[in-house]
Amino acid sequence: MNSNNLITPEIIVLARNAYKRGENVTIALKKYLQQDHNTPEIIALSYDLQTGTYTTDALENEVFYINRSQELASFVSPYLGDKESVLDLGSGEITVFSRLLADLKSKNIIKAYAADISWSRLNFGLEVTKKIVPKNINLTAFVSEIGKIPLPSKSIDVTFTDHSLEPNGGRLEEIIKEIFRCTNGLCIFTEPSNELASAEGIERMKKLGYIFDLEKTIKKLGGYIIDQKDLSNNYNTLNPARILVVRPPLLEPINSSNTSESFYTFPGTDYKMQLIEGCLVCDEMGVVFPIIKNIPILMEDKLIFASKFN
Repeated sequence: MNSNNLITPEIIVLARNAYKRGENVTIALKKYLQQDHNTPEIIALSYDLQTGTYTTDALENEVFYINRSQELASFVSPYLGDKESVLDLGSGEITVFSRLLADLKSKNIIKAYAADISWSRLNFGLEVTKKIVPKNINLTAFVSEIGKIPLPSKSIDVTFTDHSLEPNGGRLEEIIKEIFRCTNGLCIFTEPSNELASAEGIERMKKLGYIFDLEKTIKKLGGYIIDQKDLSNNYNTLNPARILVVRPPLLEPINSSNTSESFYTFPGTDYKMQLIEGCLVCDEMGVVFPIIKNIPILMEDKLIFASKFN
């Protein structure tokens, strides 16, 4: 089945009803659509329906989130040095990333980007976490698919993931390549490890379409694991995570690009875009991407063909 045609009004209603019944939406959608793995569309719809639940959980379990953030910050802080820009992929409602930025206490980090496939979660998160993020850090959010990041090659000092690689079983190699493309300094992956999981946990990972063998994939693609730590504060005891500090390989840019003041690029490439009349325009492609409430929607299936826009 062509993933471009997966989401129809019928599927949206099915997903919403499954969510109201308390079912796992990703499992329901995979079964109905006869998919072996979670597609970007399934992930987007499933997580968007959960908007607000992560913030509620963070408020109800404040001590856990404080301990988790502090554990992450204490481990990764020595590696940040003079790093100025950080990107959090799969940031959701920014519940963890906002706390991490506060706990890092870095005077050098001045640019932070929160990316997620769900506009609702980012919009919700920006509002509820604005008091947590340090005043010296400029936090910007954008919608993107994790396998096609709308940023220039080697433009980010540090890229974080926190269980955001997790649901992308079957696409791990493609996604790691793209993260390596955008990252100049370090990648810090906090993801479930099948090496740490019990037999029950591994079966759960398979059922939910989670990733396997992250370390092997990193090494295969030329990344170097500088350090690692088994996380003590886990969301789920059946899904234990490991923090990996990774140096990405040196890579050539995917495409040459024109120069412009905008930092964003056509997803997965170096073709720069310009901010014109409230839209992001890529002249070389002749396409336009919308911006909703100051959050750019930078996904290929959301582009508008507009070769004469500019």
